[in-house]
Amino acid sequence: HRDLHSFPTRRSSDLGFTLLITWDCVLDAGSAAAALFEIWISKLRALYLRRKVQERERAVVGKYLSIETALNLIAEMPSAAVQKLLIAALSEALKEARKRLGADIVRWRWGSLHRVCYTHELARRWPHSSSPDIGSFECGGDEETVNSTRGPDYRCDYGASYRQILDLSDWDLSVFVNVPGQSGDPRSPHFGDHARLW
Repeated sequence: HRDLHSFPTRRSSDLGFTLLITWDCVLDAGSAAAALFEIWISKLRALYLRRKVQERERAVVGKYLSIETALNLIAEMPSAAVQKLLIAALSEALKEARKRLGADIVRWRWGSLHRVCYTHELARRWPHSSSPDIGSFECGGDEETVNSTRGPDYRCDYGASYRQILDLSDWDLSVFVNVPGQSGDPRSPHFGDHARLW
């Protein structure tokens, strides 16, 4: 954003501002800055909705207001208003990050919030079934990146289950993964063997 490097920090948000301004902008699962950024962007969108949209219409507008559109609308606001909104959202983001990821900022990880959990359909329908638990894995990225992954509350509930890279010069070098594995049979060794690779 045009004002990101120039808006004045306040004591409560100095640490978060420094973390974001020195970030390499890679949404790596192990990145503390990526975790703060994702929470901040979410708070920024929510604050914009609270300030610009009446409460009775907020749920409907919020359902269709993308992050990209919200940022474009915020960019059209007066500079002072943008700065105020950025700082308020960052303050809220820091509170949530500390609550969910702990007081030690060095230990924050985007992947701690952005996780994918593979549960067999039988286990979803019949929780006491003997279906194997493939486990939960950290994910990088978000809905705006390559290998798009998204979901409510920062989870990774949506994304491409089948991914492929095709080598047009040599088809035999093409690779693919089909999550969680190539078999839908829990007894098969190929039931969950693509999950970690994915």
